[in-house]
Formats: sequence, structure tokens, C-alpha cells
Amino acid sequence: MPVVALAFSVAPVAGQNFGAGRPSRVRDTFTSAAVMAGSFMLLMTILCQIAGDAMVGVFSDDPQVIWYLSVAAGTLQLVMNLLLLRREFRRRLSFAPAPAVAPAPSGA
Repeated sequence: MPVVALAFSVAPVAGQNFGAGRPSRVRDTFTSAAVMAGSFMLLMTILCQIAGDAMVGVFSDDPQVIWYLSVAAGTLQLVMNLLLLRREFRRRLSFAPAPAVAPAPSGA
């Protein structure tokens, strides 16, 4: 959620700098936001890898529930990534139909 809030806050700042004709500040804004978001996500990934069981253990102590939650979370991530990738490929790789070629006139 903090990364989403960061993404929402970057757009107005970049837009104002774009409107003011300051492209270097627009690039700096996006670069800073990407570094902050990437750093936070890397930190959270490391935390989840090291202490994932303890984080899920707040909700349940049953090891079977923890296992099912981890499998369900992984499956959900996989399915959502594949659906989003499929959607983007369809958007980006859709071409206009080729124009019909008129037959050559016959008359010899």
C-alpha cells in the first residue's frame, strides 16, 4: 500500500513540472519514486522471506493454514500476472487489418 500511495503522489508533482516546462524535474521525480518504491519492495521481500511464517502466524498458528495461505497467495499472483500480461499483449500486439488487394485487371 505505501508504494501505491507513492505512485498516486508522483503523478501530480510530475504533471506540474511538465506543465512548467521542466523535463529534468519530471525525470528526477520519476527516478526518485522508482528508487523509493523499488527499495521498499526489496525490503519487504527480504522481510517476507526471512520472517514470513511469523507474519502469517499473527492470523493463525496452524501450520496447515500457513501452507495453504502461501500456496493460495502464490497461485493468485501467478494468475493475476498471466492475465495482466495477456491483456497487455492483446492491446500492444493488435494490428489493423491489412487492406484488401484489388485483383489485377485481366485484358490481354
